[in-house]
Amino acid sequence: QRNQSAPHCSVPLYWAAPNIALSSTAGMHRFVWDMRYDPIQGMTSESEENAVPHRTNFSATAPFAAPGSYTVRLVADGTTSTQPIMVRLDPRVKTSVATMSRLSVLSREMYDDATAAHAAYVDARKMSDGMTNAGDAMKMKIDSIAPPGSQAPRRGFGGPPQPTAATLQSAQSTLLAAAMSMQAADVAPTARQIDSVVKARAQYNEVMTRWNALSVRH
Repeated sequence: QRNQSAPHCSVPLYWAAPNIALSSTAGMHRFVWDMRYDPIQGMTSESEENAVPHRTNFSATAPFAAPGSYTVRLVADGTTSTQPIMVRLDPRVKTSVATMSRLSVLSREMYDDATAAHAAYVDARKMSDGMTNAGDAMKMKIDSIAPPGSQAPRRGFGGPPQPTAATLQSAQSTLLAAAMSMQAADVAPTARQIDSVVKARAQYNEVMTRWNALSVRH
């Protein structure tokens, strides 16, 4: 509310719980990893169900990390400490390892492509913003594939209407939606979810082909 250039969010600002910070005091401290990949900028959300003022925890729109070996890295006062950890599948899950592996691979592919689409959008906006002539044909083409972010208030929780033509942003959203639809349960992806993956990948390939052609010409 104080910063007029800040992006508008779709939920009341007083819902959010305070950020959790690792204490710098001496002694043992506990810090919980939600086991999700890093959220992509602009694709994070707060829970809109059962919200409690100042107690609604942040919910990242990102897939869970697959079971396997990981490294925790802590940087303090210029010193880096690392510790290996093992993420294991809940023993109560009876789904086969092969099926879980396929679910993880598909989710990660969608996430990686969404990350790439976001990076392309950032590059496209920098390129467009560097063009001062609003009537420039190249600028108009870039803006059509990477529209500038709107500061207009969102229409309720649904946000602004989506453009009809595929953009880098819409491809990113479609990819993440396909990934997150497979994260609700530790079961094999359904035929509908696989179809969403195929369509999301096709949209991503189409829009990235258009963007790569523009970036090479520029």
